[in-house]
Formats: sequence, C-alpha cells, structure tokens
Amino acid sequence: MLDSPFFASSVANLPFVAASEFVCDTMATDGVRIFYNPDWCDSLSDSDLDFVVKHELLHCLLGHIDRRLEREVSLWNIAIDFATNGLLVTSGLRMPEMGLFDIKFVGLSAESIYDHLYERYREVGAGDYESFIASFGNHLDLHLDPEGSSSELCKLYGITTAEERRRLRSELLLQAQNESWGRMSEYISQEIEVSTSSRIHWNQLLAAFVTGLRQVDYRMFPFNKKHIWRGLCLPSLGVPGPSHLVIAIDTSGSMSSNTISKILGEISSLRSSANCVTTIIQCDAAVQDVRRFEAFEELDRSVEIIGRGGTSFEPVFDFIKGKILEPIDALVYLTDGFGDCPINPVDYPVLWVLTSNGRKPCDWGEEIRMPADI
Repeated sequence: MLDSPFFASSVANLPFVAASEFVCDTMATDGVRIFYNPDWCDSLSDSDLDFVVKHELLHCLLGHIDRRLEREVSLWNIAIDFATNGLLVTSGLRMPEMGLFDIKFVGLSAESIYDHLYERYREVGAGDYESFIASFGNHLDLHLDPEGSSSELCKLYGITTAEERRRLRSELLLQAQNESWGRMSEYISQEIEVSTSSRIHWNQLLAAFVTGLRQVDYRMFPFNKKHIWRGLCLPSLGVPGPSHLVIAIDTSGSMSSNTISKILGEISSLRSSANCVTTIIQCDAAVQDVRRFEAFEELDRSVEIIGRGGTSFEPVFDFIKGKILEPIDALVYLTDGFGDCPINPVDYPVLWVLTSNGRKPCDWGEEIRMPADI
C-alpha cells in the first residue's frame, strides 16, 4: 500500500476471500470480490504476489468482467489478461512466468485486443477453436460470472448487479484520482473511461436480446458446411439465438428508411450466426406487406416502405396469431410507440425498438431506445 498508493483504497474496500483448490487453484475475481488459494499464494515470491494482487485489482477497477457483453468467454478472458498485464508491465512490475504479455497490445483497450485476437484466429484458419485458446497456455487467474449463475462462489457470497459494480468502480477510482498512476498513466485513461461509463449501445442490447433467446448444442439444419462436399450431412454446432424471428416495421411515417436500414443491418448480422428464419411485417393501421426469409437467405436491408397511414400495433399481433402457424421465438417491433396496442401481453418475447423521442406503447415487453443520430 505504501509503494502503490493508487491501489490502496481498492485493497481496503474490496473483500478478499480464501478459497480451496476445488474452487480456485490460483486467484479469481467476479468483479467485486477477490478469491485466493492460500497454498498457491504462499508458494509465490513477494514480487509475484504483488503482481497478481494488482492484476486482480485492475480487473475490478476497470470492469473487465462486466465489459464482456456477448463476446466469447475464453477469448475475452485472454484479452483482458493481456490488457491488465500490459498496464502492470509498463508500470515497471515484473510479470510471473505464467502471465500473458504482448508489446503490440500495450495501450490498447480490452475490446481492441479482443478484436485483434479474433482476427488472428480467423487468419490461422477458423477450425479448431479449442486448440487456438489452448495455445495461450495457463493463466494467472479465473474470471467468474458476476451474476452468479455459474459460480458456486458467487452464490455463496451473494450476487451483485451491474449498476452496483459500476458505482463501486467509480467510487474507488474517484478516491484514487489524486494519486499518481506512475508510468501507467499514459495508457490507463481509456480503460477507466470505458469501465465507469453507464452507457450501453442500443445494438449491444439488441444483440443481447436476440442471442439470449435460445441455446442449443447441435442442429441438423443447416448441415455442417465442411462435410457437405463429401456427401455427408452432419449436424452443425449450434449457437445462441432464435430459429424464427419476426420483425415488425411501423410504416406510419415515424420511421425513416435510413433508420430501418441500419436496424435491419444489425439484425442481419445477428441472424447470420443463428441461421434463423425471419419474417418482416410492414404495418401502419393495417398489415401492408409480409416477407419471409429462410435461414439460408440474406436479409434485404433496403426494404421498400409500404403504408404511411395511421398507426395501430394490433394488426401485427393478430397476423402472428392467425397467419403464422409455426412457433416464433420473438417479435422485434421498430416504432415510435404512438399507436393502439393489445392490453394483454402475448406468450412470446417482444422487444420494442423505439426512436429517440418515442415511448413504449404498453406496460409489457422489453424496450431499446435508439440514439438521435440514427
């Protein structure tokens, strides 16, 4: 604490919890608590222990666990270790042998490092993902699910919310703002800004909604593309996402063609990984046009707007109930929210994607508000 005053408040305020080797071989964090294996820590030199403790503190201070969003877990864990170790090494600390460090990543945010790693994976041939991850070797620590859904440790010691964790980070960083970050100062400002920001982009929320609808392990359609040329129809690896998504567009005049095109572009990117059927319904006061895109068809982003009359949301729900025979995973409705809506909620998820000045038309369903520049 004397040598690194900017870490002192974190050491004093964040709980350190002893954990057995059955739940933590080295050290771990859920973004608030720092779990440590006493036997492993006793085996470290003073300098190595100092490095690892600061490594965990930076994960907490910079919100690395919360910033993953929908990114792949293993690759994100590697990216945030590169980011954290880069900050510590440039501050003059000696990194233990098992740490990850690449001079090319110094000064980059964890998100940028993740993108670089993903591109590296694609360049080497996006085939054996597990081998690619294993090539980075063992890591210093574990990164636990902050919501506690997959961690017995988190369940045992309680679950915190994302807003609580962001508030704690802001308070700890505020306490340390008058202290010198030393040689780390040049690189840490961007990480701090991202970690304390409460803004989540609308397209990230849309991705979280769509990819969180369903989880499967394998599916028979589409078949595994790697083996079709051999005449073998083998199952492909499943991914989170829907099998049938319905997109309703309010064509009463409140949604511009440019706005609709951008939103459809985001949905097109999401459904390409889920291989889902997509039905697009245009509706003002009545259903004006319906187009169905199979899983293998590319979504048409330049939709010709049909309608421009009054506004009612009820015809879309009536159409889904009476005309779409197979189950749907969700309805995404693009609108400003001004119109008549069914009183009772439906039995499938509904996401209202609202314009910046729009309002939610009912008290059920989830909502996303787009920024004014879209």
